[in-house]
Amino acid sequence: MDFYDVSMVDGSNLPMYINISHTTTVDPVSSSGCYKGVCTSDVDCPAAMRATSGGQVVGCEPPCAAFGGDTYCCRGAWAGRDHCVPAKWPVDYTQVFKRAAPYAYSYAFDDGATMPCKGACYYRVTFGTTGS
Repeated sequence: MDFYDVSMVDGSNLPMYINISHTTTVDPVSSSGCYKGVCTSDVDCPAAMRATSGGQVVGCEPPCAAFGGDTYCCRGAWAGRDHCVPAKWPVDYTQVFKRAAPYAYSYAFDDGATMPCKGACYYRVTFGTTGS
């Protein structure tokens, strides 16, 4: 049994998704990057989270890097799986990433984003979107 995931925990600069084939496991992500009716898209990054270089936007920072503090960095009273709950944050910025890639990790304890693969697992990683 393999386990795999796409992570945006440390931010995002390019959409991506993973497909599996030649296995007994049904691929949850379509060949065009869609998952549960939502297709992979570019991250619509709020201005306060935009990472720039030379005046150009080069990616989207995670809430911890963009805003700091115990809440968004899951430290202090917000530390650990039981306390780091984005729905309780002043703004749930993890949704910025979930809208673009609902199958991806959007914060450290987003364990529902781990995918299993049983049997002979072959992976295809696609960077970008297919336009679907």
